[in-house]
Amino acid sequence: MKNILLTALLCVCMAPPVCAAAHTRGFSDTPPEVQYLRPRDNAEIDTTGGGPIVFKWRLTPIPSGWRRYYEIRVFKGFTEEVVAKELLDRNASSFEIDSATFMRGQLYTWQVRQRDQGGMWSRPRRWKFTIKE
Repeated sequence: MKNILLTALLCVCMAPPVCAAAHTRGFSDTPPEVQYLRPRDNAEIDTTGGGPIVFKWRLTPIPSGWRRYYEIRVFKGFTEEVVAKELLDRNASSFEIDSATFMRGQLYTWQVRQRDQGGMWSRPRRWKFTIKE
């Protein structure tokens, strides 16, 4: 019996400490990725009639805390050259940019990410679209 108690005591004492933050936020510190709706990946957009290009995404629940805001960025191609960048309300699910902002025949990429109350950003990914010539 003494051997069993001694073994159990050794196991408890040798176990690594558990981080309290892992229990409160979960093992993933990043909020869920934003699900894009449009423009679709690889879309070709005709801007002949003018008007805005509408970027839409699905509101994504954040299980570990409330969302503070969204950020949208539109880039020229796959560079870091920003064409548009905006912080948006936490309940926003779309953003419009005047089509005159874009050059015909040019490839663009866009991303949306969300930030939670703890200051953590979701992982962004880029979708691409081309403005029709």
